[in-house]
Amino acid sequence: MGASDMSRDEMVKVQGLRVGWMEAENWKMGGRIQHIQLGGPMLIKEIVIASVLAFAAGGAFKMWHWDMQKRSKNFYHQLDRGEATVVAQDY
Repeated sequence: MGASDMSRDEMVKVQGLRVGWMEAENWKMGGRIQHIQLGGPMLIKEIVIASVLAFAAGGAFKMWHWDMQKRSKNFYHQLDRGEATVVAQDY
């Protein structure tokens, strides 16, 4: 017996409500509205996936940052030794 086969009064009775508008035995906010249930394996799975992606992005950023830091140190070291210059050459 599907939902389309039942009348409104039958559906109200099945849901634990008395026949009548907005009269419930255990009335709570939201009434007959279906709420999303948080929790279960999907929430844990999303947290794990987000953590893995965050660590991957953070690791990639740190590797890029260390490379730029190494390049800057190398440039200033060459500048101190006189191997590099910041003056443009005229051609």
